[in-house]
Amino acid sequence: MIEYKLAKVKIVLKNGKLISDDNHENTYVSVALIPELWGSKTSDGNSIIGVTDYGFTGSLDDALDQATDGKKLLSGQTYNYTAEGLVIVPVTKGSTNYLTIQLNNKDDYDNSFFYFNLQ
Repeated sequence: MIEYKLAKVKIVLKNGKLISDDNHENTYVSVALIPELWGSKTSDGNSIIGVTDYGFTGSLDDALDQATDGKKLLSGQTYNYTAEGLVIVPVTKGSTNYLTIQLNNKDDYDNSFFYFNLQ
């Protein structure tokens, strides 16, 4: 059975930098330099993929838009921002659940995930 939890998420980026040979003039900071909120995972390994972080008052998406102020990327430039907002996370009822976040660097897939306990 699935239920939903409301989680407050704070993202702090200090000295974030896009390193790429591609042309990123049309890529926004809020898109390229944020971790991926992947979903939830239980202590016994069950997962639910996806979260909702937009479309409601106080959402993380609104906070990211405000914190990054529509800035576009320039390769090699350093970026800093802090954004805090709400995320709706589907969880498995009756289990210990963790908000699962994946870093943008997916070269080492198994080590790109971080887990935060949802109370």
